[in-house]
Amino acid sequence: MRAELKGRVARIVVAGERWYAATSEGVYASYDQGHSWHGGPVGELRNFFSIDVDGEKVVASTPNSLAVSHNH
Repeated sequence: MRAELKGRVARIVVAGERWYAATSEGVYASYDQGHSWHGGPVGELRNFFSIDVDGEKVVASTPNSLAVSHNH
């Protein structure tokens, strides 16, 4: 079975076993090398164009907002 991310994918970051994607539909994470994806809008935020990871911290941005997670 193949997993697909819906919408425009702006960036994918691989951090160890986890993959993160910034998309026009929200932020997604995969824990199985892209076989399945979990996530979506962050609150009401969509249209993410950037994402980066440093340890357990994940930072993603839209044209007007910044979302930060301290635990993946």
